[in-house]
Amino acid sequence: MNLRPTALVLALVLTYARYAEAQATPKKSLDYVGQLAAGTALFDGVDEAGEDTSVSCIPNAVVLFFPVIDTSVAGYGSKKIGPRWQEISPLHRVRPGAPPTILFHGSGDTVTPFSGAKTFRDAMVKAGNRCELVVDEGGQHGYLYRDRGHYEDALRRTEAFLASLGFRGGPGRP
Repeated sequence: MNLRPTALVLALVLTYARYAEAQATPKKSLDYVGQLAAGTALFDGVDEAGEDTSVSCIPNAVVLFFPVIDTSVAGYGSKKIGPRWQEISPLHRVRPGAPPTILFHGSGDTVTPFSGAKTFRDAMVKAGNRCELVVDEGGQHGYLYRDRGHYEDALRRTEAFLASLGFRGGPGRP
């Protein structure tokens, strides 16, 4: 299950392709990608037998938009996942050395509860990791996609976060 970089890129391409093809709401495809990104950073030891683990799938940084971050009964998905929910719960897989993470979440999110985002941030910091939580007071699930100003602010904050880690680039920049 520990996806290699090529598999992650393919998952992102397929997710967006399905979105465009089906004209679905972006929140479902992007939530899935958020869970996937958190998983590549935190899900050690769940590789499939025979999988090539010589190339690390752990990213250098993680940007999350209101993801499924807690799959316990207090979060989202435990009934769908069943008794092995803890294996794919980013909150319950936090460890020292996790990549720096910025997490955007609305305090009014009832799909992926905001309490999970706060608890995840606290667990990351306690483990000695950098984790920034950007809160939209009262924001519902998917709030970034319903307001251009919120979305553009998230992009600016993401760019600043990545720049603080030494990432360069962006449209028209070296």
